[in-house]
Amino acid sequence: MTYLTNRGDTVKKLALLFVVFLVACAPTENKTDTVKVGVIAPLTGELASLGVPTKEAVVMAIEEENAKGGTQIELIVEDGKCNGRDATTAASKLLNIDGVEFLIGPLCSPSILGMAPMANDLGRVAVSMCASAPAVTDAGDYIFRTYPSDAFQAKEIAEHLHEQGYRNIAILSCLNEWCKGNHDVLKENFEALGGAVAIEENFDGASRDLRSQFGKIQEATPDALAFFGFTESSIVGIKQMRELGVELYTLGGDAWNDPKIAQEVGESGNGIQHIAPVITTPEGFAEKLEARTGSPDVPVCVLQGYDTGKIFAKLIKEGATTADAFRDALYAMPEYQGISGPIVFDENGDLKNAVYALYEYKDGDVIVAEETV
Repeated sequence: MTYLTNRGDTVKKLALLFVVFLVACAPTENKTDTVKVGVIAPLTGELASLGVPTKEAVVMAIEEENAKGGTQIELIVEDGKCNGRDATTAASKLLNIDGVEFLIGPLCSPSILGMAPMANDLGRVAVSMCASAPAVTDAGDYIFRTYPSDAFQAKEIAEHLHEQGYRNIAILSCLNEWCKGNHDVLKENFEALGGAVAIEENFDGASRDLRSQFGKIQEATPDALAFFGFTESSIVGIKQMRELGVELYTLGGDAWNDPKIAQEVGESGNGIQHIAPVITTPEGFAEKLEARTGSPDVPVCVLQGYDTGKIFAKLIKEGATTADAFRDALYAMPEYQGISGPIVFDENGDLKNAVYALYEYKDGDVIVAEETV
């Protein structure tokens, strides 16, 4: 039997096979993996003066690492407004809609404590660059921070007050987790040193009238005042304190390491001090940040934000691209030498060490009163 072949069909088939062969043999385009990372910081509201420059420091760090090639990081930024409700809304969007495995932030203690249950339930990592409330220590296995706990800071405040000879203090604090944590740890440690707390007063962080609290403090006749508040309420409080003639030695915490407070209170703030982690800004960093923010200031938490961005890039480029792998890499990470200082985590995701300095307001500026305390 003779088989007849259509010559035209054969040619078409051969041509098709040749095209397939060329496609298969063509060099494939190198695809760079991209990993999404969420960022939550207060971009509006009371701590925007810290949140905006800290967010810019994170972006700067990631852009620098992306420029080196390899796995690229895409940042998705949300406004947490420094409260649990808005931070939880932002986190829900990032984790459930955008599908990110890990977050830089939230920045504030109330924010990260508000969204921590969601992060733990979903098995997603959150690393705060500024949350310092002692309660963050127990926030869960997926929660970390590159900023020291107030368990260190408030103890330093108690010791400093006692060393300066104060024995009968007043404590004025807002009602959020950061203020409450400092308040409680300070009281415990100051009383353990033999000191007494003459009066304890609180205020809502949204309040812009603290005159009643200062009046009660004056009546209690303490010899010093520990004052814990965020930026806007502290500005109002310091001004009202001076207007009422309260001239007590006043000491605050790291939230006061915000140039905006010093600038706004001006001479009314002269002599008021606060304790915060040692800040040594590397040469050229402030200029790079100013190009993004328009301000020469490097507030508290900015250096930690930069370091957190660098750590994320390092671990992701090393292959930790899932939440569990990233969490394990953070726990196992050897001491990282950041521009904010050495970073190494304990079993709770806290920094193992912290070094503090004493700062003071003087004519609208924040100056260093003591290098270390």
